[in-house]
Amino acid sequence: MTLEQEPYPFADGNLLEKPNTYFYSTYKGSAFLISFFQHRLRTLENLPSASPAPTPHPEVEPPSKKIIETERLLEYVFSKILKGEINDSSCQFWLERLVKKFEVSKRIHIQYKQNFCAVDPNQHKNYCLYIRLSEIFESAYANSGDIRFLNVLLKTIDTICSFSEYLISQDRRRLASLIFKEKEHIENMIQQKGLKHAFD
Repeated sequence: MTLEQEPYPFADGNLLEKPNTYFYSTYKGSAFLISFFQHRLRTLENLPSASPAPTPHPEVEPPSKKIIETERLLEYVFSKILKGEINDSSCQFWLERLVKKFEVSKRIHIQYKQNFCAVDPNQHKNYCLYIRLSEIFESAYANSGDIRFLNVLLKTIDTICSFSEYLISQDRRRLASLIFKEKEHIENMIQQKGLKHAFD
């Protein structure tokens, strides 16, 4: 295996306080893939065995109040995806909003107003929400092949890796599962596009 050329730059530091922008990132080809995979492998070395995402309650209702409880929203969207209803208009509506919100802020807040602005901008440190959001994006990509979901999944996992040492045991197991799935998706894409594997 080729040694890492330089550290992977997007998953270190306090990303909840100082989120990545990803703007104007220099293209580095296979060297970047190598550093990315090696960073994820090092993270896995410090995690327990993988555990799948807990199943959401199947009867969760869509948000309808003036204040959107994020935990409830995430359970609703995840439930819709797992039931094969990713193309349902309500599921698509909330998925689009979740993708856009994280792409812009790189944070997930505990509550939102109807315009999807955070009720309290300082309430963005509920680690469980980041895990569930990542599980939603992973499942959305697996069920649709829409590259937007894989793109935002990489960013949510970057963020979680930056605070992985503070996760409770069960969430650390869920992160391990997410990293394995993320790796599988990227490797499948590499094969489909006929690209040389990063570890060759």
